[in-house]
Amino acid sequence: MLLTRAKSLLLMALLGSISISAGALSSDREQPVNITADRMRADEREGLSHYEGDVFLKQGSLEIRAEEITVYLEEGEVTRIIAIGEPAKLQQQPDDREMVYSEARRMKYNTRNGELLLLEDAWVKQSGNRISGKRIHYDTSNSIVTANRDTAPKQSGDSQDDGRVRAIIEPKEKQDAGE
Repeated sequence: MLLTRAKSLLLMALLGSISISAGALSSDREQPVNITADRMRADEREGLSHYEGDVFLKQGSLEIRAEEITVYLEEGEVTRIIAIGEPAKLQQQPDDREMVYSEARRMKYNTRNGELLLLEDAWVKQSGNRISGKRIHYDTSNSIVTANRDTAPKQSGDSQDDGRVRAIIEPKEKQDAGE
């Protein structure tokens, strides 16, 4: 059911007053959520709002850019964010660590436990180090990254990429120099 314009504005105002960050800067939790998009549809009964068209979500240091973002609410709290793009991009500043950048065609972010699932053409980069794979699970609260290869059989005409996980680990000197 499409909400009336007044209810949509009310829901957007509520979104601006809730926290979605886990594993980010501690101060991010106190910041409002700001979302801009070309179109928006909210469903109070389902507890979700869906944004389309050059979507930008920001809360403190957390930024997500995507073609589509769906935000799920439970009891006035954002519990999950799904972003879809070509690619969708997320960046976040953890406490006491360098900025983390990630991209994938689909992202599922569980804001309660800080788990980020990156699917399809996924990568995560921090301090010059980079991990890429078909599926990456990033536990932002505990700084644990797990990546898996593409197990689908290659089709004729596919690129030379064998779908394996790739990791680049820069020497400490290069990381400190900002390369």
